[in-house]
Amino acid sequence: MRSYLKMNASLLPSTTGVNLPDGSRASDGKAGFLCHGPYIALSPGPYTTGLYLRRVGNIGSDPLRLDATCDGGTLELGKKSVDISEVMTRIPGLIWMDFEVTHDITDVEIRLWVPDRIEVQLREMVLFRRDALDWCV
Repeated sequence: MRSYLKMNASLLPSTTGVNLPDGSRASDGKAGFLCHGPYIALSPGPYTTGLYLRRVGNIGSDPLRLDATCDGGTLELGKKSVDISEVMTRIPGLIWMDFEVTHDITDVEIRLWVPDRIEVQLREMVLFRRDALDWCV
């Protein structure tokens, strides 16, 4: 991977939701992974991933779960629980998480678990290596 990766939600696999004509994906009120993937190789280092997400309907009480995994989801690299009230409604806001890769990995996936009765729209996923951004120092 280069220093930065951006993908429309509709290009990522999912177990729930509906792809929209603009490249985003809307949840359908059913629990599941609104996205997982992109199953890419990453070298050791610090990374940040983020999902541009907005709330569009029902607000259940269970949180969303963002995580980074590899080895078919068996090795967790990072995780974050997100209360649905933190997700903006008018525009997609960035829900982000830092994680660390300690060895060469060939199948990193970023996953967003959406519980029942939650309606959100996922615009895109971003992933970048934090130490590659000289302008942040």
